[in-house]
Amino acid sequence: MKTWKLLTLVGGILLILLLLIAGGQPVGENVLEPGFDDNYVMETLRERWEDIVLATSIAGVIAIFLALRLVAERTRNEKALRESEERFRAVVDNSPTQIHIKDLEGRYILINREAEKLFGITDKEGRGKTSYDIFPKKMADSFTAHDRAVLETQQAIEEEEEFLLEEGVHTYLTVKFPIRDAAGDIAAIGAVGTDITKRKRAEAAHIEYLALHDSLTDLPNRFLFHDRLETAVAQSVRSGNMLGLLFLDLDDFKDVNDTLGHDAGDALLKAVAERLKSYLRESDTVGRHNTTLARIGGDEFTILLTNMAEPAGAATVAERIIDELSRPFSISGQEIQIGVCIGISIYPSHGSMAEDLLKKADLALYRSKAEGRNRYHFYSEEMETEIRARKDLERGLHKALAEDQFSLVYQPQMDTHSGAMVGMEALLRWDHPERGPISPVEFIPVAEATGAIVPIGEWVLRQACAQNKAWRDAGLPPFSVAVNLSAVQFRQDDLVATVDAAVRDAGLDPADLHLEITESVFMQERGREMLLDFRRRGIRISLDDFGTGYSSLSYLTRFPIDKIKLDRSFVRDIAHDTSSAAIIKAVVNLGHSLSMRVNVEGVETLEEMGILKSYGVDEIQGFYYSRPLSADAVPEFVAANIASSKHAAKSA
Repeated sequence: MKTWKLLTLVGGILLILLLLIAGGQPVGENVLEPGFDDNYVMETLRERWEDIVLATSIAGVIAIFLALRLVAERTRNEKALRESEERFRAVVDNSPTQIHIKDLEGRYILINREAEKLFGITDKEGRGKTSYDIFPKKMADSFTAHDRAVLETQQAIEEEEEFLLEEGVHTYLTVKFPIRDAAGDIAAIGAVGTDITKRKRAEAAHIEYLALHDSLTDLPNRFLFHDRLETAVAQSVRSGNMLGLLFLDLDDFKDVNDTLGHDAGDALLKAVAERLKSYLRESDTVGRHNTTLARIGGDEFTILLTNMAEPAGAATVAERIIDELSRPFSISGQEIQIGVCIGISIYPSHGSMAEDLLKKADLALYRSKAEGRNRYHFYSEEMETEIRARKDLERGLHKALAEDQFSLVYQPQMDTHSGAMVGMEALLRWDHPERGPISPVEFIPVAEATGAIVPIGEWVLRQACAQNKAWRDAGLPPFSVAVNLSAVQFRQDDLVATVDAAVRDAGLDPADLHLEITESVFMQERGREMLLDFRRRGIRISLDDFGTGYSSLSYLTRFPIDKIKLDRSFVRDIAHDTSSAAIIKAVVNLGHSLSMRVNVEGVETLEEMGILKSYGVDEIQGFYYSRPLSADAVPEFVAANIASSKHAAKSA
């Protein structure tokens, strides 16, 4: 286009020069007047020939100059375009991403080097080909569908595309987008893909890690531990080596959650895990074993010991773990002391399958927990019988309430100094239709563990309130009836309403109800508020089994307690055990200083009664005065006690 313009310009310049020479006049005047002829023109041309030649030469020079400039400019433009294309190609080919462009028919018109590696074809070989010419049909279908989506939406799309290379499958995050011409119409489809294989593999590894590890303690979870246990068993089958499996359960962990909250409970679990890991890593006893520590749920941990020479090695580890976890933990600025129970199973003595070893370690753990804190036991066959009996007990508990198998008996609480009866404690009894009487020591823990204690406890409360009102209506003098409340009941939001309903429905004066609680209630967040609610209603509170748990003297000042009850364990051999005597004296002094009465349970002999009286104990209960009585026998006992008290008063 520019060339024709320049040539037209040159031609115009030549024409003007010729006219100027021919006419001898300036441009713009009429040089061809009417009447001129050819002779005149020819003469003029001859006369001006030299001028014409000169003008033509000048015009030629100008034309040549312009032509040369045109050639030079075109050369520069072509060079610049070529360099630009080379730079573009260099950028595209050196890009770590795969780049390709297709026309609207799906034919490749550009493939960079990264894409050449993926496609297995060069740019030159790929031009004009479609995805179906290069890839398997399934891949080509996928790529073509993505291209179609770009054309239909006229927007960029993002897809993950997989390519099979020598080192395995690689995943590319590919962005496909429309390429538009100067008019704004889509002329091609571009694609840029980034290799995200490492990221995908890292994500997959992280997901797998999370699936096999406990998120709180970072220990292997149940699934990974089971897999490692199966692997260890298979190796032991070949090598003949012994395995030890320890099943751990923390004591009173729920009380920590209830007292300090779940954040503190989580912090304690992490601290326990760290202490166990440290012990297993540094202990000489464990050093010769390959160990796996896992958290398999809640406050339960497992430890696998391999290459054991004898079962005693597992016992040594269990003893050390009990010692390690008995040391206090500092959580949320408070010192917390917990215990641990452990069950142990041994391969091949207790089983040749992973499931068998886990089950039998769990059975051994159950035995340890039944015996108290900080215990460990090896599995034994008799434990199977115990578990079956427990299951039977659980099933029986659900039927016992509906079939009226429960009953209450009442043990008198006697004033130590006057000998007068001051109250009764309601005690639950279960008369099983097949087994006969079942001790509360056996079935109460099961009822608490299964939650059956909640409806059973409400039944006891209602029965005791109704019976006390019936005695009052029958003419017996007023006295309180004490009812034991489980810590499990204190976790129920409606406990206060339940007690209110029992007192109201019986028509009983709230002052005639005494609730006995254990120290574990102190560990619950809402325990103090509930006890204050009871006190505002006139109901009195006794702290049962004081000194057998984790007593804190600060609780006695913060909680509304009317009476402290000491367990039978402080009475045994009181005449010769100076330590027990000192404790009883201290508790009596403490209770009296806080305006609390002190009761001692399990008093059986005159000697025990005399000693406790000399220590200032306010109340006693036990076989010395009376075994637990049926409701029908209580009026006779009360009448006899009144008569005895009057006689004693006259004698005095």
